[in-house]
Amino acid sequence: MFLRVVLVALLSTLLASGDAHAWWHDDWPYRKAITIDPANLPAGSAAIDDATVLLRLHPGNFDYFFNLREDAGDLRFISADDLTAYPYHVEHYDAAAGIALVWLRLPRVAADMAPLWMYYGNPEAPPADLPAESVRPDRALTLHFGESGGSPRDSSSFGLTPEVFTARLVPNGLIGRGARFAQDSTLVLPTSPVLDPGATGGTTLSFWLYLDRPAATDHRLRIVGHAATDGALTLEIDDGIPVLSVRDAGATQELRSERALAWEHWHHLALTLDTEVGLYLDGERVASGAAPQVATNGMLIAGATQDTGGFSGLLDELAFDRRVLPAHEIALAAATQGPERALLALGADESHGGGEAIAEYFSLFASMFTSVRPEGWVILLLLALLGLAAVDVLLTKAVALARIERADAHFLDAFATTRLDDDTAADGLGADGNQQTRHSSLLRVYRAGLGEWKLAVGDASTHHGGAAAVGLLDAVRAGLEAALVAETERLNARLVVLTLAVSGGPFLGLLGTVLGVMITFASIAAQGEVNVNTIAPGVAAALTTTVMGLVVAIPAMFGYNYLAGRITRRITGMEVFAEQLLSRLARRLARAAP
Repeated sequence: MFLRVVLVALLSTLLASGDAHAWWHDDWPYRKAITIDPANLPAGSAAIDDATVLLRLHPGNFDYFFNLREDAGDLRFISADDLTAYPYHVEHYDAAAGIALVWLRLPRVAADMAPLWMYYGNPEAPPADLPAESVRPDRALTLHFGESGGSPRDSSSFGLTPEVFTARLVPNGLIGRGARFAQDSTLVLPTSPVLDPGATGGTTLSFWLYLDRPAATDHRLRIVGHAATDGALTLEIDDGIPVLSVRDAGATQELRSERALAWEHWHHLALTLDTEVGLYLDGERVASGAAPQVATNGMLIAGATQDTGGFSGLLDELAFDRRVLPAHEIALAAATQGPERALLALGADESHGGGEAIAEYFSLFASMFTSVRPEGWVILLLLALLGLAAVDVLLTKAVALARIERADAHFLDAFATTRLDDDTAADGLGADGNQQTRHSSLLRVYRAGLGEWKLAVGDASTHHGGAAAVGLLDAVRAGLEAALVAETERLNARLVVLTLAVSGGPFLGLLGTVLGVMITFASIAAQGEVNVNTIAPGVAAALTTTVMGLVVAIPAMFGYNYLAGRITRRITGMEVFAEQLLSRLARRLARAAP
């Protein structure tokens, strides 16, 4: 049974090691499967075409940062059929901390999306970090604030670098680095037609916001506005309530959120503008109203203006889309860009050529065995027989000892409650009818002691004190010692096979190796030429006998020590039981004395 389990496990490993899918490129030795985690999709999410999603690599899902190049430029994201490479860019990578933040553009995001592959581990890979290609064409602005200093750069193809940026880039953003704003900090994007909500036919502005708790809440905090003169659209925070101010032809209407945001917590906010204007907080639509008739290519300003103070807090992932994003796409970003829930789940690591390497490993062994000479086969056969005998002893002894230990435990329970003054009870304890105790070594020792007691006691007059108590107990002790010796021999029976395997296996293997090497060199001397191709097979084949000897001896050594320890415990238990039995019989004699 044991050998069958080992063979099944080995076959399963070989089958699993083979490439279930074609390998994209031989220069990339490692890959991981990436799937959508449906549990982290917002309820009722529909499929999204052409989406840029966040992949967080950390020690919880990726242990092999040491296999990545220092700039993570060897990452490749390939379709399930190992044909199409998906564009990506790395916002942040820290090998020492084990963190990588990667934005990946996928043609479709849905619960039933086919798995894709993340390949890595090629130090010679050309750069493939392409920010512009990893952003949808209809996204006019993407500011990650991932730079170490200076002004943030736009990752989209439009390259809208801020004209004014007085905030600070800090390492504690929501996704990598972020922008730290004070009350007087501002970010001003240049005038551009791509930011004109009137020309695009619909826009979406989204970002992550962390607000410090203000000293007082009786004033508004200006977050962002769009237009040349403080905006046709302005988002402010009024005592924790997001308020969207919409100005149309000089008139201003306010749309107040249905719920407040929490201070000192990250929140996802999105503004949509089309036939109506909408405000989203953490993926949920919280306000909506009529859209202003604006046709301006004015500036986009975050934070303070010349006339109005801004806010104190952090800003991250400022994005501007030239279309109105569907509600489920906004909800997806809000749900999966934070650290609590990940859209993409990573599978186990796979290495290229794992199946081929194992097959090659066993093919080398097969070639060595084909080179073994007849004397080597004789020794291998002897070692195989010795190994099978050792396995048989190990298994049968382990089963027998387990059975004896269980039976001894049941017998001790019965012995503790039996009165030896009662001859009927004492005889019943030593009977063979109890299936739970019939394999007990203690039962056999007890029978020997009880039988010796009956012989020594003799007739009723002897039982009543006619014989010396000391002589009676000595006779019982002698009977118990004889039984202990018999049980010890029974427990140690066949262990000599293991000692033969431990001591004889390596020597048999060494004998085969010496013979093989000796005959190999004798053959080379007879041929009169030295060639590694003639030496290597013979020496390798000769060494197989030593390996086989060690394969037999090492498990036998561990098994022998394991069984010897259990047998020693059983022998000690029998010795203790014999003393207990003598003690109870001595008390019986004392009570029976006149």
